[in-house]
Amino acid sequence: SEAHPREVRLARLRNELNSHGSWILSGAVIDWGNPLIPLFDLVIFLSVTNGIRLKRLRDREYKRYGEEILRPGERHDRFSEFMEWADRYETGGLEVRSRRQQKAWMGDLPCEVWEIDGDRPQDELCRMILDKL
Repeated sequence: SEAHPREVRLARLRNELNSHGSWILSGAVIDWGNPLIPLFDLVIFLSVTNGIRLKRLRDREYKRYGEEILRPGERHDRFSEFMEWADRYETGGLEVRSRRQQKAWMGDLPCEVWEIDGDRPQDELCRMILDKL
């Protein structure tokens, strides 16, 4: 289930974005965030291979929850379900969050879209993006 209804998320995000002259929004906003599209100057798509993406997700979840994700129980079950869902990113169609869905969404954007190799080290990615901006 959603943490906050769409209207609440949009209102909070618009309020935050309007309080800054420039900003970077990170994450997938397909569907719920579509009303924000006119505010975009540039969309950067970090294209990451599945193995590296899954490793980064595992590392992130371990940092958040520690050993809990490894021991039998509710947290482990949720972690396992999440990782199974995330692993379908490369094979999913337009109806689910997938590479195919994101590419189709980006193809319709009125702003510049820049796809870069997200497998590169973070410091290199940051330099590339900052140079672009």
